[in-house]
Amino acid sequence: MSDPRRPEAKAVAEATGSQLASNNPSAVEEADAVLISVPIEKTGEVVREVAPSMRRGTILAEVSSVKKPVMGALREASRLELKPLSIHPLFGPRAESMRGKTLVIVPVNDKGSERWEAERWFPEADVIVAGEREHDRAMSVVLSLTYFVNLALAWTLRHEDLALLKKLAGTTFTVQLALAESVVGEDPNLVSSLMEANPFTSDCLKRYVGSVEMLRDHIAKNPGSYDKLFSVLREYFNKDPDFSRADERRFRAYESLKPHLEARG
Repeated sequence: MSDPRRPEAKAVAEATGSQLASNNPSAVEEADAVLISVPIEKTGEVVREVAPSMRRGTILAEVSSVKKPVMGALREASRLELKPLSIHPLFGPRAESMRGKTLVIVPVNDKGSERWEAERWFPEADVIVAGEREHDRAMSVVLSLTYFVNLALAWTLRHEDLALLKKLAGTTFTVQLALAESVVGEDPNLVSSLMEANPFTSDCLKRYVGSVEMLRDHIAKNPGSYDKLFSVLREYFNKDPDFSRADERRFRAYESLKPHLEARG
């Protein structure tokens, strides 16, 4: 393994029985498979750094959350007779197993063989194949927009009496606050990368801000008139087979949080 954070890397190497290399190229020279997990904006750079030092036929995998910045470097690596594998685990580091977790594979050259390799590595995961553009556009909603919404909520709450809000909170606020606090607890560099590296984020956030302004104006100009608004939204969400159980799922999420809140209270 290789990591510029030498003291931390040494501790991890000792705990896992791994060998700590002096630099990235030397770490991959004898490897049967290489996994790159670095900041999004550095992934392509590291791929290009290590690829010439790898043996032919070796798997070169990366796990970045945005694929556009890295796909060119992976295709270059394939011309060195390496086997590129672009994957995105859609779960956090707290996951205790891969069972039932979603893993996205974005094909670099050969969808079939790359999917087979991903399923061989992660047999318990639900492997989904998505194109580069399809993946990044979805992540601008699934990740960038979600983080943005929760950061905006957290910023709005910063002058409020949080202890009082939690005492008076019902199911919706309790669940939403847990999401907002978890986002605030994330690594700022990761959040920055998710916001800035994805080429679709800017347009997604513009649409969101436009929606916020529309709703604000609707409240000011049409008080009490929400029928049409809800009709449009329900027509869209009724396409989701889980929509009818949304309130049940919200309550289950609240019930799962409640014991932890009572323990801290």
